[in-house]
Amino acid sequence: MTSSKIHPLPVMAATAVFTVLLLVVGLLDRAEQSRFQQTKRATVLHKSSTVRANVEGFLNSRLFLTRGLVAYIATNPDLSENRFDAIAAHLLRQQSQISRISAIQGTMIRYTYPDSQQEQIIGADLSEIPQQQQVLNTIQETRKPVVAGPVPLVEGGAALINFTPVFLSPDHPTQPGQFWGVVTTLIEEEDLFEKTGLTNPDSSVKYALRGRNGPEATGAVFFGEGDLFQQNPVTLDIALPNGSWQLGAIPRTGWPTYSPQTPWVRGTGVLFALLSAVVVYMLVNEPIRLRKSNQRLKKEIQDRERTEAALRESETQLRAAKQAAEQANEAKNEFLSNMSHELRTPLNGILGYTQIMQRAKNLNEHRPGINVIHQCGSHLLILINDLLDFAKMELGHLELFPVDFHFPNFLQSILELYTLYASEKQVTFHYESSAQLPRSIYADEKRLRQVLMNLLSNAVKFTHQGSIRFTVTVLGLPKQERGAAAKLRFAVQDTGIGMSPQQLERIFLPFEQVRGAIKEGEGTGMGLAISQHILHLMNTQLFVTSQVEEGTTIWFDVTFPVGTDWTREESPVQEVDRTQEEGLVLPPSAELATLYHAAKIGDIDAIESEAERLQALDPVYGRFCDRILQLSQEFAEREILALIERAFSPMTEEAE
Repeated sequence: MTSSKIHPLPVMAATAVFTVLLLVVGLLDRAEQSRFQQTKRATVLHKSSTVRANVEGFLNSRLFLTRGLVAYIATNPDLSENRFDAIAAHLLRQQSQISRISAIQGTMIRYTYPDSQQEQIIGADLSEIPQQQQVLNTIQETRKPVVAGPVPLVEGGAALINFTPVFLSPDHPTQPGQFWGVVTTLIEEEDLFEKTGLTNPDSSVKYALRGRNGPEATGAVFFGEGDLFQQNPVTLDIALPNGSWQLGAIPRTGWPTYSPQTPWVRGTGVLFALLSAVVVYMLVNEPIRLRKSNQRLKKEIQDRERTEAALRESETQLRAAKQAAEQANEAKNEFLSNMSHELRTPLNGILGYTQIMQRAKNLNEHRPGINVIHQCGSHLLILINDLLDFAKMELGHLELFPVDFHFPNFLQSILELYTLYASEKQVTFHYESSAQLPRSIYADEKRLRQVLMNLLSNAVKFTHQGSIRFTVTVLGLPKQERGAAAKLRFAVQDTGIGMSPQQLERIFLPFEQVRGAIKEGEGTGMGLAISQHILHLMNTQLFVTSQVEEGTTIWFDVTFPVGTDWTREESPVQEVDRTQEEGLVLPPSAELATLYHAAKIGDIDAIESEAERLQALDPVYGRFCDRILQLSQEFAEREILALIERAFSPMTEEAE
């Protein structure tokens, strides 16, 4: 299963491209906004310029209109009223937007036309009107015309007034003329605003004027909305003789926040950035994906190769297991075939002698046959015990039951038995042991005896001439204290037929010995397998060295806790038993060996038969045989075995 983790490099590349393009889109959007604002302001500026030109043209035409009258008054300051009216009438016919022309001498209105309100206007003193007095003062200081207003009128109301100064002609050209007064033309505001386009309802631009009496931006707003100049307007100066007005203009709907192209620019830009990021991600990710795919394919190939190798190994193991199973099956078949022979041989002996005894009139003549029957039954019991032990071993039910027992007596009983077996084959039997052997150990006596007897039985079985050497040595000398342990080595060396390296590899397999050993002697072929399993339970194992026709050495090292009796000579119970056994006359070792073998396998009938035979053989053995028969009646096999083992000890001491 492949990992779904996203590689960071394509994501980083796509993010970087997306971010850069968004910045570019932002710059383009800002540029578009700036272009749009500039275009909009340029449009407003163009329309404002037209209005400014209209206003300036309107005012200038009125200013130039009164210059002829000013020049006439400068040379004829005492003109008659009729003459003034004639000139004024002629001027009004040229400019219909001028509602009145007046001549002011000093601060007093001397002439006015038309004369509809002459009685109210002529003779009025402008000094009584502060705004107009201020204008007159300005004219005298600057000697220039002034467009004022809207300012209050004498007859009431307010209007724009063009003040043109009149200076009398001087006597000398280099001298300034004397101030006579001013000629005023009254301009209606509505006419000015309408004629110049300021109040055009169809215009897309909204205007405002400020700079009353010509002080530019410092003057008050006299046309339009006062807050227009707070909305970033396009501003133009309208030139006046005495200064200027400031014209402000903005779109009627206000300045637009965004360009109509903004949504398109932003949407297209974001989409382009997103598509570009996707393309970059694919371009960068594709080599990585291909590399991952290659790695995944390589891994799959390697996994497949490992799987194929594992399959080949499994096939090899299966073939080996099949071959081993076939070999085991063949060994078992051969084992069953040989076991049938092994079982039939003692059974035929038992049946044959029992048939003879059935026809015999005197059974005492057939005492040797009874011994043969006993030996055949013992051998048959050994075979059955091996099979039961092997079954327990296969099921994992083979267990150890350690107890404290007298170690020298244990060894002596085994020594006496196999010394007899070896002498029957005319093979020399040697026994060697360390002087520091413990007198008691804590172990499973039965299983340890089974292992040693199996090793010694094999040595006797396969040695036809020469010698057998049985050694027990102490490898680790224990301290004289409770809880100590002794490390012992048990070794059996013979000069028998030996084994090849191939046989050594399979010597501990069950049934394996059968094919090569059954020709040389008796046995099930399970003895070494069972012994090895028992030693594994004791945390040790068998070691073997062998050469064909030269002999075999087999040994094992094992550590046993020292028994509770090993630090003293004998226990009080043993002393009582010794006292009871004093005065007993013992049979020869050969006779005791037969009795011991029957006791070891727990055959009560054979024990009683052998005890009766020994008692009949020589009455001097009567007390010993009576003791054996008494214990057999109580089925005390272990006590019988212990009594016989202790009986071996005096013989050994006398031999020494």
